[in-house]
Amino acid sequence: GLGEEIGSRGFALPRLQHGASAGRATLNLGLLWALWHLPPFVYLDTSQQMGLWMYPFLAFPIVCGNVVYTWIYNSSGGSVLMAIIFHASFNTFSASAAGKGTIAIVMTAGVVIASLVIPRVCGLENLSRRSRHSL
Repeated sequence: GLGEEIGSRGFALPRLQHGASAGRATLNLGLLWALWHLPPFVYLDTSQQMGLWMYPFLAFPIVCGNVVYTWIYNSSGGSVLMAIIFHASFNTFSASAAGKGTIAIVMTAGVVIASLVIPRVCGLENLSRRSRHSL
């Protein structure tokens, strides 16, 4: 998640939030991030074993996850480090050998649920109780 977060939260999100609400910026970045995760279905054996038909089931939580990442980023005053730590934790428990089965399902479900709660609690303008961080 280190490289992804430097690019996603460190570079893209503040620029996207400059001209749009955090909700719109997050949706746009989420769709791009979902496309970013498509190539492994071509070259990575574990993704190939799942089959391309499984891609939407990966893309949906990725787009939802962007709401959580934006909330972390904006709530921490634009801390890319906090997003990196969350990304590393999430990957450890959902996408590695340490988090097979139930743990991965619970983590992913938690992120999807959080992505539904955050906009209701914080609103789409900032996706945080603080101002959105933009350039």
